[in-house]
Amino acid sequence: YNTTSDADLKIVEREAEYDPALLRRLKIVWYRWRAMPDGAPQRGALAQEVYLIWPEAVTVGRGKPGADDFIAWSIDWSKLVPLLILEAQETD
Repeated sequence: YNTTSDADLKIVEREAEYDPALLRRLKIVWYRWRAMPDGAPQRGALAQEVYLIWPEAVTVGRGKPGADDFIAWSIDWSKLVPLLILEAQETD
């Protein structure tokens, strides 16, 4: 899976600033899927919480599970990579 990132298709407005508070605010939790409560615990993040910190990495959902119009919130983890690169550059 590739994400388009062609410089010829972009208008660069400015360099991104490093903000160490952003990465520290990303909370990783242990969870189990409600559909498989006896399944193995996994580590990850909650899309609704990531949205408050880095909204461009989240696709907003709709409704509640079981409703006809339900769409789950989701995270595009590749959109968090720039945040990790800024962190790595700052700690060099």
